[in-house]
Amino acid sequence: MLNYQDALYTDRVLPGERDCAARWDLIAPHVPQHGMILDVGSNLGYFGLRATQNSESLGVVSIESDWTIAQRQRQLLAAHGVTRVCLINGLVSSVVTGHWVEACDWFDVTLLLSVLHWFDDPAKVVRDLSRMSARLVAEVPDPLDAGACGQDKIQAWADPLKWFLDTTGRKCSLLGRVSRHTSAHPSHLILVEGPVERRSSRAYWKSSFIHPLGNEYHMAYDGQNLKMAIRGQEIDYVPGVNLVSLTKLGRLVWPPPEHWLGCGTAAFRTSPRHLDPLPHNMLWTPHGVELIDADDRKGDAQGRHALGMFKDTILAWWRNRTAQEAYVPQLPPWRRPLRSCRRLIGAAYRMLLRGRDTRATRG
Repeated sequence: MLNYQDALYTDRVLPGERDCAARWDLIAPHVPQHGMILDVGSNLGYFGLRATQNSESLGVVSIESDWTIAQRQRQLLAAHGVTRVCLINGLVSSVVTGHWVEACDWFDVTLLLSVLHWFDDPAKVVRDLSRMSARLVAEVPDPLDAGACGQDKIQAWADPLKWFLDTTGRKCSLLGRVSRHTSAHPSHLILVEGPVERRSSRAYWKSSFIHPLGNEYHMAYDGQNLKMAIRGQEIDYVPGVNLVSLTKLGRLVWPPPEHWLGCGTAAFRTSPRHLDPLPHNMLWTPHGVELIDADDRKGDAQGRHALGMFKDTILAWWRNRTAQEAYVPQLPPWRRPLRSCRRLIGAAYRMLLRGRDTRATRG
């Protein structure tokens, strides 16, 4: 059976149904030398591999919904020895992007290649991901392509450029027309770019934490540079994706847990005095795991206990636990009873003092 996408092996390329090299030639000039790439519907991971071969300072979040295809991509990534591609077996929808856009994650390039007609609400997905990306590259079948799936969705963009402009409100241009295996009518490769900004209310995916000083996160991209401010104070943006956000997207397929645990251990050693070293303060970056917000607030776990919680999170993610099981920011079980005992003892002591004060007053 012919591959849908080219299979990029270490010593050869096994051709697929679509010409990936021609598409990459059109996309590559818009891929920076450093930063983060999101590839939705990544299939065999051709574009993520090409990006990491192009630069050692690029990280790729690769999302593929088909488990069998994701396993084949994992084999290719393992053969190349690439650990800067985080492969997740998950399904992107308007609900998923609706939660994600509330957080503070950012991508330098988002790829939506021949997947829009599979989404439940293509316009909302594009609108959300556009607000999270400096550039967005989308490939859509031509409305005359009668052989493509999702005909009810395809007809929405009778004029693809106008549809993307109306949907995102940003500058849109046609990178080129590329051949398809379903029709003689070539598909449209669209580039969305230019200024965009968003105000988020959550530091990470579905966070319920309310900071005493407020939850105000502002990201503004002027077409060249990104500025990020937290509660009105501008901070340096660190390219990376929040670890909690990654665990919410689906099951971890690559890199394997031992790689993550090595990166996490290195991050803890680099920031030994971090006040809240839990997964919601961790970024997955092109260079491994990095701890952020070192002096924001003191959390419940420190040192080896926090490292143990990180390990539990990665293993649960690898084993395809639910989102709640994959990350629960709690104390290690053996410490929870101790904290409860301390609270009870403290409450009893305060009641004793109040009783002594009352007797003294009456006396």
